[in-house]
Amino acid sequence: MRTSKVTREWGIENFANLAIMLLDFQEDLEIFLSGTQTEKKYCQKIYTSLPPNYHLRIHNVCGLYPLDELPYFLKSLDCFITGDTGPMHLCGALEIPSIALFLGGAQPKLSGILQDRAIHKEIEQQSPITPHQVFEAWKSLNHSS
Repeated sequence: MRTSKVTREWGIENFANLAIMLLDFQEDLEIFLSGTQTEKKYCQKIYTSLPPNYHLRIHNVCGLYPLDELPYFLKSLDCFITGDTGPMHLCGALEIPSIALFLGGAQPKLSGILQDRAIHKEIEQQSPITPHQVFEAWKSLNHSS
């Protein structure tokens, strides 16, 4: 959920608004908020900012998957939405559909996933990245047929 620089983070409100869009669109969808143990409070803020009727479908798994187990967790997902992070690169290597958000000067041409553009989407900040933009990218990956 978090990145190496605060300027590259998308923000709690954006993640929460995206979660609502996704959960409203697909009633059997579940969302997993992932990260390190130190990100657990950040992810909990996303969770608590959502109306209670969404809580059963949101899971905070921060700190539950050490680096050597993270690939197994990622492989269980239909799509991984992230900033410019290490797990983004794991998704590229493991061919896990992903959407990477490049904010605060991060450049996908330098640090993005270079292979298989059909399953890896990048959104680069030209202006603020909106939850709607990410939602549309998710739909293009998960509902293209």
